Amino acid sequence: MSTASQEHLIRDLLRSHNQLPLSQLSSLSASLSDKMAQCDDELTQLRAREKELAIYRSSLEEQYIQCQSISAPIRRLPAEILAEIFAIAVVTAPEFETIKEEPSSTSVALHLLSNAPIRTISQVCYRWSIIALGTPSLWTELVLSFALWRTPSSTEKAMTLLETTLRRSATSPLQILFVNITESPSHVPALELLAKHSARWLVVRFTGPATDLQVLSGATTRRNLPLLERLTVLPVGNLVEPVLLFANAPRLADVALIGGSNSRISLPNLTSLSTIRYRSLASTDIATVITAISSLSESNRLHLQFYLDDWTSNRSHTLDLALTPTSSNVGHLSIKLVGEFFRHHCQKALSSIFTALTPPSLSSLSFHSEKYPRFPLVWPQPQFLGLSERSGFQTTLTSLSLSHINISQTQLLQLLPALPALTSLELADHERINGRGTNVRLITDPLFAALTARINNNFNSDLNSNSDAGCSPHHLVPNLHTLTLHSRLQFDDKALMEMILSRVRVGRFTCSVGLLLNWDLTEARGREVDAVILGRLKELVSEGDLVLSLPVDWK
Repeated sequence: MSTASQEHLIRDLLRSHNQLPLSQLSSLSASLSDKMAQCDDELTQLRAREKELAIYRSSLEEQYIQCQSISAPIRRLPAEILAEIFAIAVVTAPEFETIKEEPSSTSVALHLLSNAPIRTISQVCYRWSIIALGTPSLWTELVLSFALWRTPSSTEKAMTLLETTLRRSATSPLQILFVNITESPSHVPALELLAKHSARWLVVRFTGPATDLQVLSGATTRRNLPLLERLTVLPVGNLVEPVLLFANAPRLADVALIGGSNSRISLPNLTSLSTIRYRSLASTDIATVITAISSLSESNRLHLQFYLDDWTSNRSHTLDLALTPTSSNVGHLSIKLVGEFFRHHCQKALSSIFTALTPPSLSSLSFHSEKYPRFPLVWPQPQFLGLSERSGFQTTLTSLSLSHINISQTQLLQLLPALPALTSLELADHERINGRGTNVRLITDPLFAALTARINNNFNSDLNSNSDAGCSPHHLVPNLHTLTLHSRLQFDDKALMEMILSRVRVGRFTCSVGLLLNWDLTEARGREVDAVILGRLKELVSEGDLVLSLPVDWK
C-alpha cells in the first residue's frame, strides 16, 4: 500500500467507528515503523554528510584566506624593511636614560633579557623567524636586573640568555642596563662577559656596588671602548679606591654620575666629553663636585642637580657647604634643585656656589626647580653680581634662563645692564600654587620699555614706520635676539609690539610668549589681543624678520 493510501485509510477509520482486523492493523503499524526507521537512518547519514561538508568548507575557506595572504603586500617587503618594522613595533624596555624602576620580578627580568617580543615575532612564520633571529640590530638592548641573580637557577638561565643575545647581536653596538644591589658574587661572570664585548658598548647604565664598578673599570682598562657615547653610573656604597672611568673611550660624550658615592670617581680627560651630569647629590657632596669641575673646558656642559632638605631637615639647621674657591672653564652650566626645600637654605646654597665659583668662559647659565612653581629658587642678587664681575660675564655670558627664579623686576633691571653680551633670555611671572610659591609680575610694560631699543635716543614708536637699521641702538642687552616669556599676560600689547619692532629694526628677532605654568586659564580666556597689533606681528613673521610664538587663543 502506498503512503497516500495508508494516510487515507487511517483518516477514514478515525472519522468512523469501523475496526480493522487485528492482523491488518498490526501489519499497517509495522509498515509505518519500518518506514520511520528508514527515515531515521537517512537523517543520520545526512547529518554526518552535513558535518563532512562543513569541515570541508572550513578547509576550503582557510585555503582561500591563505591564498589571499600569498599576495599580501607585506610578503613582498624586503627583509631589511621587515627588520626595521620589527624594531619599531617591539619595545623591550624603557629608554636607558629615563628608566626609573628596574624589574623586581625574576620572571619579568628573564622576559626582558630574553627579548621575548622578538622571539614571539619569530614564531609567526619561517621567513619572519629567519629575519628576527638573524638580524643582529634587534638583539642589542640588554637589560640585566638584580632579580636575575637571586637563585642559582635564575643565574644559570640569565647567563644562557645573555650568551645567546650577545651571539645574536653579532658585532652590533650594545645598549646595556646593568643593575645589581645584592652582595652575592653570582653576577660577576655576567660582568666579565660584558667586559669582553666592551668594544661594542654604545650606551651603558650601571647601578651596583662600588666594588663592581672597580671590577668593571679594571676589566676594561686593557680594552678600547671605541663606540661608547653615553655612560650613567650609580654606585651603591663607598669606593675604597679611586676609579678613573673608561679613559680609553674616544667617543664618550655624555656622562651622568648619580648620588653622593661618586666622590672618588674621576672623569677621563677626553676631548669628546661634552656633557657631564651630577644628579641626586646631597648638599654635602656639592663641595667635592665644585672642586672636581676645575678641569672642565669651554666645550663642556655641566648639569648640577642636588637636594637640600628632606623629611628629616630642620628649618633652624644652618647650611654650610664649605666650598673652596674654584675656577673652571666650563662653557655651559645648569643648576637644578630636587625636591622641596627651605627658602633660606636655597638662598644660602646658591650664594655659596656663586661666591666660590669663577667660570671665565661660561656662555650659558640656567636654573631649574623640580617642584616649580611651588618652590621657585631664591635669588641672591649681590653674590651673582659678584660672580658676574669676577667671571667677566659682560663679554662671555650669552644665554640666561631665570624662569624658575624668584627675582623682582627691580633686581632684574639692575642685573641686565651687567650682561650686555646676552643673546638669549628666558623670564617668567610667578603665581602661588596651593599656598606655596610666590606671586610676582615680571613681564610688564616697564620691562618691555627697558628692553625697547632707542635708536639715537629718538626712537620712533610708530608701528608702521621703518627707521634705519644701521643706527646705533641704546638699550638693555643690545645683542638680544631670542626672548622667551612665561607670562600672566598682564601687559599692554602696544608695549610688547614696540619692543619687538625695535629689535627687528636691529636684526632678526625670536620672541616666544607662553602662558604661566599651572596658571588658572580662566584668567587667560578673557584676555584678547589687539587685532591691529596681531596683524602687524604676522606681517613681520611673513617677511622673515620675526619668529613668533603666541598663546593658542591669540593666533
